[in-house]
Amino acid sequence: MIGDRVKFDDLSITFRCQEDSLGSDHSYPRASDPVSDRWLDITNITDDTFDCIVLASTPQSVTSAHTFVSANSSITINKCHIL
Repeated sequence: MIGDRVKFDDLSITFRCQEDSLGSDHSYPRASDPVSDRWLDITNITDDTFDCIVLASTPQSVTSAHTFVSANSSITINKCHIL
């Protein structure tokens, strides 16, 4: 819902990317990433997905496709509905 937010613990989501031909896992956010330890607004909510912006600015320098590998259970959603 509008107003819901999410916080990802550092290194809690892992992807592989075309930047290295899917050759290694990359976990995010890193402590040095701008979204580390920050609440992010949730947008584009569906039955089993949502979007959030994780970039400090656009365009991003790495634009290769990323493939989801795994996530741990340390993702917190703050339900703060705005009517």
